[in-house]
Amino acid sequence: MTEEKMEYRNRVKGIFKRFAPKIENAPAKRGWNRILGQPIASQMDLKRQRDAAIKDVIEEATLFGVNIDLTLKEDEEYESPFEKTTDE
Repeated sequence: MTEEKMEYRNRVKGIFKRFAPKIENAPAKRGWNRILGQPIASQMDLKRQRDAAIKDVIEEATLFGVNIDLTLKEDEEYESPFEKTTDE
């Protein structure tokens, strides 16, 4: 693996490391901090931010001709495993 490719992959790893604790500690639903008057990001909000940052790194690598072999899925409809209907 080339040095440039490793550099971009390390940047992506850094993004994952930076966002992992934030996502783990975030509430499932978006909230509001009454004291500071600011929104509190949900886990999904943070995942979208993380994915946007990773897409920027991938686009930058592609712009400079480096293929880092990473792709992110587009937003999919979330389907809860608890809300599945069973056909009897």
